[in-house]
Amino acid sequence: MKKYRFIVETCLLSHGLKSIGDYDMYEALKNTDAGYAWIDSGRLRITGLDDFMEFRTKREPARAGVNNIDMMLTERKSAMLSASGAMFICEKHDIPLAVSGE
Repeated sequence: MKKYRFIVETCLLSHGLKSIGDYDMYEALKNTDAGYAWIDSGRLRITGLDDFMEFRTKREPARAGVNNIDMMLTERKSAMLSASGAMFICEKHDIPLAVSGE
């Protein structure tokens, strides 16, 4: 797994910015070296923009935060990470910064 300097909260990009289409979002973010983290069927994914944008098209409604992230992983759920979920993952994976728009 690539080591990212920071990850971006994926709930905001999927739930909070519904008015921004996939193409416009991709164009705005394509030149950043950000990591994007989410849970896909109980598997934590931390990837670059291309993989995240593919998962974003599923419009996964669930949100994983610090209080339910372990349950989402154990029960093999899919979810985007809230700000607290992103910070939790950063701490567990020694990533120094989580970026959120909240």
